[in-house]
Amino acid sequence: MSFVLLHIPDTDKILQELFDILNNGGKLIIVDFDKNDKIHHPKVHNGFSQFFNS
Repeated sequence: MSFVLLHIPDTDKILQELFDILNNGGKLIIVDFDKNDKIHHPKVHNGFSQFFNS
């Protein structure tokens, strides 16, 4: 998925649901905006901190 998480209010819920439907050993690859603390808006996220988990 690419650049869609900022449009979803409950990112924890959608990420858990996506993880739950992955096949065993499957991977979810997400491309989204880096966290920017200068952005504050009630309808979008201000980005996400990067982490990698293999």
